[in-house]
Amino acid sequence: MAGFINWDIVGIGTKPDAVIARELNVCRRKVCSERNKRGINPFLGKILTQEEFPVRSIYEAMFDAVLHEKGTFHLHEVPVPSTRFKADFKIEDTFIEIAGMLEYPKYKEKYLNKKAAYEQLEIKVVWLEGQDVEELFKECKL
Repeated sequence: MAGFINWDIVGIGTKPDAVIARELNVCRRKVCSERNKRGINPFLGKILTQEEFPVRSIYEAMFDAVLHEKGTFHLHEVPVPSTRFKADFKIEDTFIEIAGMLEYPKYKEKYLNKKAAYEQLEIKVVWLEGQDVEELFKECKL
């Protein structure tokens, strides 16, 4: 299927390779390879929320945009009580975590530790993965 992609018009380097890969339904390494063939640098832009608060992933920025569009009050980078962790978001009494890079061993290890802490402390949390956020963002106008 990747043979039918016109790589010169998909915006390689304008957003993270993983996001483009998911949009095109190809692996991230394929996008990276095509970007490298063309001498295009990886996306290194600063990813910001609607309040211009820097976040660590495009998924966090996308989710923030959805919350703004819906008028949902939320907080960013909220300390999780009795842990060393910070949650990506908090809405009312619920923490929101976006797990966007589970294919990376170090990230997955932190994710599992964080998840265990939430469970052990019985803290209310909603876990979203990248594709969940992309689905929510599909109709977002921001």
